[in-house]
Amino acid sequence: MIKSTAANLDVSSKLFEVLATAVVVADAELTIARVNPAAESLLAQSAVKLVGRQLRDVFAGGCEFVRLIGRALEDGQSFTERDMELTPMNMQPVVVDFTVSPWTSGNDPETIVVLEIASVERHQRIQQEENMIIQNQVTTALMRGLAHEVKNPLGGIRGAAQLLERELEDQRQAEYTQI
Repeated sequence: MIKSTAANLDVSSKLFEVLATAVVVADAELTIARVNPAAESLLAQSAVKLVGRQLRDVFAGGCEFVRLIGRALEDGQSFTERDMELTPMNMQPVVVDFTVSPWTSGNDPETIVVLEIASVERHQRIQQEENMIIQNQVTTALMRGLAHEVKNPLGGIRGAAQLLERELEDQRQAEYTQI
């Protein structure tokens, strides 16, 4: 059973707030209209500071980012960009995957753009750690194999030296076989 439109909007608003993915909503002029808490965290700025600002003013050197969003608005097509480096103002660069989706509501003819931004640095860090663990395991296996290959001939040499020691007539030379 579908509840009233007002109730549906309330649920939609709550869902927007709890999403783990950073979501930024901007108008056709790329002025930020709304951000969720994940976006506030990613951009290290509150919604109060972000809403009303131009996207190009939020990202240092964000010309390419803004150009891609503008192209999506012109074409009316969604797209996803992977492993793009963004630099929010006064922050270190962050590597993200982002999706741009132009959207027109049935009631409002003006197109808005919805940006979904997900930091991939944590995933990359985990991947690097997994690669290091694999490399360590390979190195350990190689070292064990090498130790085995060195140890086997040494055992044969030791046995031969013991046999040689038994056959010596001058015990002063036995010290050499023990070495």
